[in-house]
Amino acid sequence: MKWIVKRQAGYYFEIASGRFSKYLGRELPEKKVLAKKVFEYLEEFSGLVVGMTDQKVKDYFKYTGIEEIEKQRFYFKALNHDLNRGELMHFHTAFKVLFSLNSSRAEGSRMKEVDLMKVKKPKTFEQKEAANAVKALEWAFSKEFTWSTASIRKIHYLLFHDIEPELAGKYKEHDNVAGDSLYGRVVSTTPHQKVKEAMMKLVEELKRGRAKVYPPILALESHLKFEIIHPFHDGNGRVGRILLNRILLEHFFMPVIFFEGNHEAYCNSIGLAREGRKDKYIKLFVKQMKNTRKKIEEARKVGGFYSERKNLMIQWNYSQKRVNLLFSNLKGKYKS
Repeated sequence: MKWIVKRQAGYYFEIASGRFSKYLGRELPEKKVLAKKVFEYLEEFSGLVVGMTDQKVKDYFKYTGIEEIEKQRFYFKALNHDLNRGELMHFHTAFKVLFSLNSSRAEGSRMKEVDLMKVKKPKTFEQKEAANAVKALEWAFSKEFTWSTASIRKIHYLLFHDIEPELAGKYKEHDNVAGDSLYGRVVSTTPHQKVKEAMMKLVEELKRGRAKVYPPILALESHLKFEIIHPFHDGNGRVGRILLNRILLEHFFMPVIFFEGNHEAYCNSIGLAREGRKDKYIKLFVKQMKNTRKKIEEARKVGGFYSERKNLMIQWNYSQKRVNLLFSNLKGKYKS
């Protein structure tokens, strides 16, 4: 069993090649007790990782610290343990539903969780928008995705193929702007003639950084660059947030939902970050990472999503095997 080692004196929980070790007893504790200990020990280990992390990483997160990021990272690692399969499956479903709904609500949709669960075949614009977000998310987290401009366009296609088919998967053909409501900024984005070149450059930077850069920094910086390019006519935020989470999950960091109530703050923080003022952008990211776990745990306590998991998968024709690939099939190269 992962991280559980049997020695002459009994059973131990060990990680990091034995550098972190906890004695479990001469007999292996029962499953529920052992599962709880996995969470406890990995949270304790996260504190040690913080102390070993490069100072440049700590400087980047000087407004928030990395304690919360690492705490959630190792919570997510514990969630992926064999002992916690039920909890992980709930997390899969709740994340898909909450991500898709909040992405749609940020664009003006009023669809609720209960409405989404009742959908058998998406018909209305709002139903298609939410269902497409789930499809795009699953595909982006699958083994079919590669870090290429073609895969990024495929995400956009899945989001818009039956909503705006003439634009789905295609780069913008006219210049567009981005703005925020708090400061009234309206800023230019990469000219449409230079989008293809800019996206190829971004993908190459991502490939180089995946094994070298602290994943949350890579995710934040790449997301900001993607939003500055604004390669598509519409849906840039949705595609960008999916890519941000792909980066996090490749390295088993906690994925993040930017909830609809924070959408204005999200847009404003990107506007400020474009000018080099990244404090609000970084703070919001860390806050939403913590909030993502909180909201999913709240749904678990009241039985939300989990009891509807089977119906949800049937309605959208997802095989059990494919759903299991979500989150769990991604292997990162970054090591603490």
